[in-house]
Amino acid sequence: MNGVPLVFYERVFSNIYTHTLKEASELSGTFGKRARCAYLGDVSYVVNVKNGIEIFGFLRYESSQRTSRTPKEIDAVPKKVVRAVEIYMQGEKNENVCRKIVKRFPCARYVFVLCSHSIDEAWIDFACRLKTLTRIVIVKKLEDDAILLFQKLVDCGNLLVLQIYEDAGEGGMMEVLKSLLCQDQFEELEITNDGEMPCQRYVVRELLQFWSQNSEKLRGKHLFVRDKCGGCVNQLEEFVIHRKLSALVPRLLNTPGIISVPEFLSLLGVQWALKRCSKEECDAVDKYYRIIANPSCVYKFEEGQRCDLRRLYISFECMSGRDIEELGPASHAGHDQLSLMGGTGLLHVVFD
Repeated sequence: MNGVPLVFYERVFSNIYTHTLKEASELSGTFGKRARCAYLGDVSYVVNVKNGIEIFGFLRYESSQRTSRTPKEIDAVPKKVVRAVEIYMQGEKNENVCRKIVKRFPCARYVFVLCSHSIDEAWIDFACRLKTLTRIVIVKKLEDDAILLFQKLVDCGNLLVLQIYEDAGEGGMMEVLKSLLCQDQFEELEITNDGEMPCQRYVVRELLQFWSQNSEKLRGKHLFVRDKCGGCVNQLEEFVIHRKLSALVPRLLNTPGIISVPEFLSLLGVQWALKRCSKEECDAVDKYYRIIANPSCVYKFEEGQRCDLRRLYISFECMSGRDIEELGPASHAGHDQLSLMGGTGLLHVVFD
């Protein structure tokens, strides 16, 4: 690729995520060299806006996490090298200030973090027209009117990633999540629980049930759970145990006097319902996996008949007090310790 013009690399690297750019920077040859240059110069702008006013902003260099915070430092950086902008929004009437930020950084991809219970229609209309919108983060549970407005944004069909805090994902928002997962362009749903205690809601269980009825529409989509994953892991384990038991012995679980799914889980363990993927299977789904710390191997859950076979591919970050951090994607060579899944800080499910 030595004869490829520089503009080719610029266009390629401007349209890929930072984690992908980092992986590309480790390649050999001209492509790897150009990727390393792009990664070292990868810059994001992070800003808070509240009720139409830009409160505070800074530049962050992704390779080193170094920041530039003074107006002079920020203005000295060419705007075209800013590849991503994160806008933390509070209050309402933020459409005009967001529009000005987009005009200031025209080459960037945009992430909006919604930190209020409400949003206004003018901002939704603006976001619907923003072609460089990639991710929305919903921190607080939206009011009913705000959920209806957010559905309008979802219906535009340009959202790639949604991150939502677990206690904001119930009620009317659950139907929004389901419709989003069925859209062709949508890539991943991320559920976060940063509370002190595991959340007692059942967002993951309902999404898994939805997958079992709509697996074709969800094929290739990602579900991530981050931070306090214990409650969501329990929902996953109970779901796969229940589905496998139901397939083996129909109506058994509805028979009076039969022990419950949690009791089956404690007796059999989730390893009864999940199988470790072979190297060939892992190689076939390798495109789904990203670099994480101390990755597990890939497990699968299967149900249905040959002509209607549905699969979940499950992996997680192993957190067991390891002194040495191993970076890599989940694979056949990953840690085969399902007992560590309950304490993970990152759970990854691929729908297939």
